[in-house]
Amino acid sequence: MTENTPIYDSLAEVLKTLVERFGEDIFNDRRRLISLLADHLPEAKREMRVVSSAVDEGVPSALATTERHLSGLEMDRQVGRLEAGTGLRIDIARQIVRAFAYSLGLGPLPSVYEAPPSAAQKPSQAGGDNWAGLSQPVQSETGGQMSNASSRNASTNSQKRKATQKVVNTIKIGGFTVNRKYAIAALGVFGVIVVGLHDGFGGGDDPTPSGTNDPVVINTPTNNVGYAGELLDRGVAAKSTLESNVGSPTPMSIPVGRRVTTYEVQDLITRDTSIQLIDVLANAHGSTIKNAAYLPSGGYGGNFNDNDQRDFSASLKALFRGNTSKPIIFFCAGAECWESYNAVLRAHAAGYTNLYWYRGGLASWSAAGLPMAPTPPPR
Repeated sequence: MTENTPIYDSLAEVLKTLVERFGEDIFNDRRRLISLLADHLPEAKREMRVVSSAVDEGVPSALATTERHLSGLEMDRQVGRLEAGTGLRIDIARQIVRAFAYSLGLGPLPSVYEAPPSAAQKPSQAGGDNWAGLSQPVQSETGGQMSNASSRNASTNSQKRKATQKVVNTIKIGGFTVNRKYAIAALGVFGVIVVGLHDGFGGGDDPTPSGTNDPVVINTPTNNVGYAGELLDRGVAAKSTLESNVGSPTPMSIPVGRRVTTYEVQDLITRDTSIQLIDVLANAHGSTIKNAAYLPSGGYGGNFNDNDQRDFSASLKALFRGNTSKPIIFFCAGAECWESYNAVLRAHAAGYTNLYWYRGGLASWSAAGLPMAPTPPPR
């Protein structure tokens, strides 16, 4: 590690080394953990205090016991707990949770989630006067507490002002540049705001109805994995049959419908209010993407002639009143969750033709700090 290595990357590497040497039990002995960290990273005194707070709050223990395909949601929950329980700024909480997740094999190095600070900005200089007494400013990956949507949205929205966070910053409406946060709020109050048509998603034909004017200004991540690993290729082959091991890495493509990223989903639902988001994650979860319906029966493995298929087909028919051309975006926990992939295949088997698979799902959406809401009752 060089002096230009981001401090939380260095911390993550040391934590991983300690876990490999002493096992996860090292997180149960805070004094010993801090002493070992101080030996390896004597320059990170302020970060030691953050680690100490995280251990006291049970962050590493919670991450170690979570199911892998739900790790993104658990990281989000732990960020919220740290913020609420210790008073840490949420951006700092996110970074320390990432470091622990890396040490447990649940994610990449903290800097991978977003663009790193300028090379000229050393870790010890990055904080300036904005240190909050504990650590340096960092970029965001996970949001606030999933079990308390309103608290989470308020805290994550305050961090989206960061220039280094690659989220949609503005929307042009009628020749005026409007802050994206207020435009989204206006959509919730007044219904439909007609915004511009962005020319495709990096090439190809636009899959949705047009009829809009000015473009939606959308930035893309500077890393190659997207939010919460949504663009990370795990080498899994696409297939046209249902997957029963739903908590495992997913392919990068799907034989029916279209895979979409966080930015494409946001653009789609901004430009076309007829699009329906559908959450199919069977595991209980307190928050989901705002305005999504909840149909957990769609994500189960099996075959296209089973009872789940009949239940799911009936639910879709009731929801859309038989309109099989309705544009639908299916999602679940994240890039290691097959339930939304299965749902697209099941919907296709039921005769639906305008389908999208949001591979990043809840993990990527919350990582981008986008609007969440309490999960509605299943339909």
